[in-house]
Amino acid sequence: MWIILAAPALLVAAVGYERAVLPASAWRSAQMGTSWLHCLVLVPAFGLLPLALALWGIRQGASTRPALTGFLAGLLAGGLGAALVVWPQAAFTTTSASSMSMLSDSPAERASCLA
Repeated sequence: MWIILAAPALLVAAVGYERAVLPASAWRSAQMGTSWLHCLVLVPAFGLLPLALALWGIRQGASTRPALTGFLAGLLAGGLGAALVVWPQAAFTTTSASSMSMLSDSPAERASCLA
């Protein structure tokens, strides 16, 4: 049961850490990012094909719980849409043999589509 609370606890800790290291004047831009409108359009657009494929697959079977199955298809499509939007931004570059760094400015900017 405690493992279910690990992800939200980790998220709260990460947000708390970011708030501690960012100056108060940067909180608003870190929260919304600079590409919120871009993400608002692209995440659903990129999720349409996975949703159509998932719904087509569901129709081929005989679901005993159609509401739950539809919910999971939408969740899958939304997750894939968000992943496809941030995928080009998540390119890693090696700065040394032992460390990796993201190409974006800040953790909040990298995750602005997912916030």
